[in-house]
Amino acid sequence: MPPEPGPDLSGKDLVDLDLSGTRLRDVNLAGANLSGAWLYNARITGEFLGLTMNGVEVAPLIAAELKRIIRCSPRSRRLTRAG
Repeated sequence: MPPEPGPDLSGKDLVDLDLSGTRLRDVNLAGANLSGAWLYNARITGEFLGLTMNGVEVAPLIAAELKRIIRCSPRSRRLTRAG
């Protein structure tokens, strides 16, 4: 089934919305505020700048973990040793 273009919901106040199992692609969530959100088993890819979860800015934590994963990967260790 081809994806459906979504409506423009910018500036709307949405309450009691069930998006479970929904796939969102190419969405702009800049300035979005999610409160009372349930986020279980979610996969999120994209650009994170100023993302705060439960009062903690997570973008620096994500960047540090990605750097650690890349540095610890077997391929990167081979490349480092090879010079």
